[in-house]
Amino acid sequence: MHYRPLHSIVHNTYTVEMEIPKRMANENDFSSFGALLKVFRTRRHLTQQQLAAAVGVHRNAIGRWEQGDFLPKQKSIVLELAKHLRLDGQEVRQLLDASFTAPTPLWSVPLPRNPFFSGREEILEALHAQLGVNQVAALTQSYALHGLGGVGKTQTALEYTYRHAWEYSAVFWIGAETAERVVSSILRVAELLHLSKGQETDQQFIVAAVQRWLATHSQWLLIWDNLEDLELLQRVLPLAWQGAILITTRCQALGTLAQDLELSPMGREEGMMFVLRRAKLLGRDSTSEQMRQLAQHLPNEYAAAEKLVTALGGLPLALDPRTFLPAGRPA
Repeated sequence: MHYRPLHSIVHNTYTVEMEIPKRMANENDFSSFGALLKVFRTRRHLTQQQLAAAVGVHRNAIGRWEQGDFLPKQKSIVLELAKHLRLDGQEVRQLLDASFTAPTPLWSVPLPRNPFFSGREEILEALHAQLGVNQVAALTQSYALHGLGGVGKTQTALEYTYRHAWEYSAVFWIGAETAERVVSSILRVAELLHLSKGQETDQQFIVAAVQRWLATHSQWLLIWDNLEDLELLQRVLPLAWQGAILITTRCQALGTLAQDLELSPMGREEGMMFVLRRAKLLGRDSTSEQMRQLAQHLPNEYAAAEKLVTALGGLPLALDPRTFLPAGRPA
């Protein structure tokens, strides 16, 4: 099957539909787009009209897609559906593959998504504004999240990666604590890209092959996690590239290597939401109103969580709910 190049995808709020055979509309066939869409929509308790309004398509579009009459032709529409349906990475891949709108990107991220991630919406939006594939800056610049140890730099970068992975042609995660971790990560990337043959053991050759790939391809996302020795990145990056680079580091003086965004400790509400979700007292999609209701029904747990957030200064790594939960309540 022929796929359109990613750079040809135009983002807008309406979609041109592509007719498909009726035989693909079987709701028992969970590889079909319509069946998947219906399952994900009903799980979120959304009507077809509600989902259509949220995505910005005609009110009849969802029904026609679910019936199997048409497919959305644009990847951007599928990603909007995934966003409002709150799909995880595997579910987004299923929906994209079933829609035939774009190939699955190359993926080398060894960490799972954090189901308890909370807050950081302004930072995530700022990153996307700079690193999104449609941003000119993403072709020539890199960005760094810097802040104290334990402030949540890695988890924020990981959340950005999972939210926006399908906008990129490839996503590579480099563990950058030491030179050895960097080399190990690059070898994993080279294997994914089929740049290293089984008998190839020359690490310098493999690193050079990855450099050439980065220099000759575009719209990739490269994350350097826990980078402290800035020379490590400079040794690996090609002289010119057309991708997006996201760095997490405690370094504040990055010079011309990257523009920086400071990640501060969580505010009171963000910290409270994180602790209460981590303690399974609130669900992942819980709201501020639900948190206020919990304060009325479980005042002791709420007060203990508030005390913990204040005492630990809003550092996510330190906010372990097992330190305050009553005996017998699961963590």
